[in-house]
Formats: sequence, structure tokens, C-alpha cells
Amino acid sequence: MKLAVTDANIFIDLIRIDCLHYLFELKIELHTTTEVLNELHSYQEEEVRKYHAKELLIIAHGAALEKSLSRNISKKLAEADKSVIYYAKHLGAGILTGDYNLKKFIEKEIEVHGILWVVDQFVEQKLISENHAHLSLSSLMKLNKRLPKKECEKLLKKWKVP
Repeated sequence: MKLAVTDANIFIDLIRIDCLHYLFELKIELHTTTEVLNELHSYQEEEVRKYHAKELLIIAHGAALEKSLSRNISKKLAEADKSVIYYAKHLGAGILTGDYNLKKFIEKEIEVHGILWVVDQFVEQKLISENHAHLSLSSLMKLNKRLPKKECEKLLKKWKVP
């Protein structure tokens, strides 16, 4: 994935484990929408906007995007999710999200990855050590009870701390 539209929960999880800065070091051009930013708490939005100011994140104005899409998307999805789908389709990009409904709705059409893939990419691209990844994921598992336990355990085993 060379181009991705990021959903709010990826930003939230990375901020919670103090790893947001690594996201912007990945070899991926990152985008999001204003609707996604509106889902963040003000301090989280401030953190994310710092990367926009450094020209490492492109923010699309999602309201205009959503109008053209709203009648074609599942009512189970939030407006921010709809904006992410439309923008990703418009760009020919993948999506980074931990939202189950969003993933299930679009995964047959668009490449979709979650927080576990993101942290694994940090290791693959040598931004963090396996030990750091293990500690970060262990912390995240305590904070985010929605993470898939089996997949987490598989990664923790992969990054086994000596």
C-alpha cells in the first residue's frame, strides 16, 4: 500500500501508545478527511494536525465528498466512514481502520488494514524494534478491548521478548 486514507481509530490508538509519529515515517502517503478529524478529541486533533502542518498528511474536506456518496453507502456507517470510503475510491488508495463495519463493507473493493498491520509495518520498515512493538501492542491490548485477541497473541509471539 503506497497511498492510504486513515480513519479516526488508527490515530486514536497510536496516540494512546505514543506511536503516532511512526505512522508518518512509513513509506505510505497518508490522507484523511475533516469528518475523521471531527471524531477526535481536541487534543488528538491537535496531534494529528501537526503532521498536516508538516505536509505529511493531506486532509480532504469530507462534507463535499459525502454528498455525492451518501445514497450509495450502508446506513450502518458513520458519516466519517462514508467520507473515508469515497476519498479512498477517489484516490485509488487503501484504507487504514479498525472499524469492523467499515472493513466488512468495503474490503472486497479496497485494500483495508488495521492497527495490527500498522504496528507490524513499523517493525518491517525498521522504525521500531520487535521489543518496542511487543510492549506497544501489550499496552494497546489493555486500552482497546476490541482488538482481535488471537491475532494480537500471534504478533506478540512473533515479537517474543527475550
